[in-house]
Amino acid sequence: MDTEALAAAGQIGGRTVQINERGEVECASYPLAALDDGCLRIRTVRSAISPGTEMTFYGKEATNVYLHKTWNEELRLFVKGAPSISYPIVFGYRAAGEVVESDRAGVPVGSRVYGNWRHTEYTT
Repeated sequence: MDTEALAAAGQIGGRTVQINERGEVECASYPLAALDDGCLRIRTVRSAISPGTEMTFYGKEATNVYLHKTWNEELRLFVKGAPSISYPIVFGYRAAGEVVESDRAGVPVGSRVYGNWRHTEYTT
């Protein structure tokens, strides 16, 4: 996973939980991307970790199929080949936070929001 591209796109910023390899998790730091017109910067207050998904990438066995096979979009199934995902991996899909910068009408700084973003301190 290209963490530098995620940071440049504003998907991750500040302290970010990432899985570096089987059995190794780190809290890495990434710069904050510039805020695009009409966007928000959100400081994460809570982030949910899924034992059913994320732990299959972390554990000693690291059983997640994305680490062992290739996803074939046309067939819509996994096939033998290079893994579809590589370490480091930055996950996240459920979070709640507070707007700390806003360039969007109707969403003032201080607003509480929820949505789908990664386990990161800041997102846009």
